[in-house]
Amino acid sequence: MTKSLLHLALVLTAGCVGASLVLPACGGDDGTTAAIPDEAGAETGGGDVSQPPPSDAGGGTDATDAAEAGPLVCRDTEVACADGTCANLREDPNNCGACGVRCDATAPFCALGQCATTCPTGDAGAVLTTCGSSCVDKSSDPNNCGACGTKCAATQACLEGKCGCPAGSAECPAGSGTCVNLADDPKNCGSCGKTCVSTMAACSLGTCAAGCAPGLSNCSNSCVDEKSDNLNCGACGVACQNGQQCIAGKCGCASGELSCNNVCVDVTVDNLNCGACGNKCANGEVCLSGTCTAGGCGGNGDAGASNSNGKVACGGQCVKLDSDPNNCGACGKVCGAGFTCSNAMCVCTSPTATDCGGVCAELTSDPLHCGACVTKCNAGDVCSASACKATCDPTLTDCVNACIDTTTSTTNCGACGAACTGGKTCSMSACSCALPTVDCNGVCTDITSDPKNCNGCGIACQSGATCTASACTCLPTRPECVPGSGVCVDINKDNANCGACGNACIGGKTCKGGSCK
Repeated sequence: MTKSLLHLALVLTAGCVGASLVLPACGGDDGTTAAIPDEAGAETGGGDVSQPPPSDAGGGTDATDAAEAGPLVCRDTEVACADGTCANLREDPNNCGACGVRCDATAPFCALGQCATTCPTGDAGAVLTTCGSSCVDKSSDPNNCGACGTKCAATQACLEGKCGCPAGSAECPAGSGTCVNLADDPKNCGSCGKTCVSTMAACSLGTCAAGCAPGLSNCSNSCVDEKSDNLNCGACGVACQNGQQCIAGKCGCASGELSCNNVCVDVTVDNLNCGACGNKCANGEVCLSGTCTAGGCGGNGDAGASNSNGKVACGGQCVKLDSDPNNCGACGKVCGAGFTCSNAMCVCTSPTATDCGGVCAELTSDPLHCGACVTKCNAGDVCSASACKATCDPTLTDCVNACIDTTTSTTNCGACGAACTGGKTCSMSACSCALPTVDCNGVCTDITSDPKNCNGCGIACQSGATCTASACTCLPTRPECVPGSGVCVDINKDNANCGACGNACIGGKTCKGGSCK
């Protein structure tokens, strides 16, 4: 089975499932993981990489693209909705912010998961472009890559406005638009077109073999690490979806995220799950540090207005443009896989990697970018110490033509193909959490600030509370109205404590924005 660099999603009859960025979800709380049969991961064809736009050049993928393959195949940026389509909830006017939320004539555009009268402009929204009724970032949107309607092939990503293969994959054959993992693809094992057959049918670390190398599992003749493989997590065919990652063989959310309706979200900023799953902010409110707040992040409704913490409102979420990978430097500017946001710029997460046209490459060992972004080693050669050679230097290990120091490599820790997960790094051939974080169920967690693991793994704060200096604390806008209860009350909307603890709304009035109306 070709590792498609997508998440596979089954269309279930109940609500939103699929794969996405950290996005506003459909509300509720459901942490289950769907298992997907092996054949669902069969090679996804390399279709036309520049297909004509749909009627609205919108923000989703037509389900018929993968109809013949069986289960619906969605990109990492999309969610599979119950109507059988893949939707980018940040920009799809038919599924804006959540599956089934359709923008109407009064606010026809979908911008950052909210229906709007127009696509935002100005410093905070400068990167967004109007494509039909969708507000898109053409530098990263695979359905509008570089221009409205330019659609990347299923296994490709949009890299700085051009369709190409993500890091760790190669285009086979050249010009096809199909990206494969040479380490485990039995049809392209070690090099494009090399097919594993007969008694040597398994592709293990780029070599056809009778079986898989120690630590790897045979999934339809692809040798994968079930502890870290998002398409075969814990067992063959179990795919992690909706922003989940395969962490120590189980699908789960990254540190600081919660699973709300089976989608990983950051409840400190998500306006559909603000402070807790299902807590939706009202129209005109933004989610600021887990609390629905009227008047914008900076005390007014302007998208670019910042508060004292340097946060701005992007699609109802109060974020820092200098560090948010989904709004890096401007609302809607998304950093790609392998990148993080630092000083309002997308940079490679690994300090030793180099940005090669939207792909973070290790020039010291990457045979596709050996010593320089434009240098590709010949077939059969390896990249060792930034040079193409016949064999690796004695202190390095050949991991599919990349010469790796397995004592420190997070993707090949202790052995080729053994990747560290959950935010762990590799030291002395073992994955571990760097201080001050600790290992909580396989995820490196800061127990001084994580409300689900406050001052210890599994010690959760009550809904609405934050973890500050290892103690559960209520914010001023969500006070503890019953001393000792640990329950933080949202006085902006609580009918029994409206604007202040004990101030109850009567006479049929409800609490809106801290006032009985």
